[in-house]
Amino acid sequence: MTPVRLEAAWCLHANGDPAAEAWVAAHLHTILQGRPGEVIGDLDRQAT
Repeated sequence: MTPVRLEAAWCLHANGDPAAEAWVAAHLHTILQGRPGEVIGDLDRQAT
């Protein structure tokens, strides 16, 4: 779990929601696979 991504997760999930950790893990996995653009797009969609 990375602190910055966890902070972003709390903007989109209720504080203490276990789904936040799964959200971070999924996005981190996508980034590590070399697909950061997908994460950026997902964040844009979720933020609006």
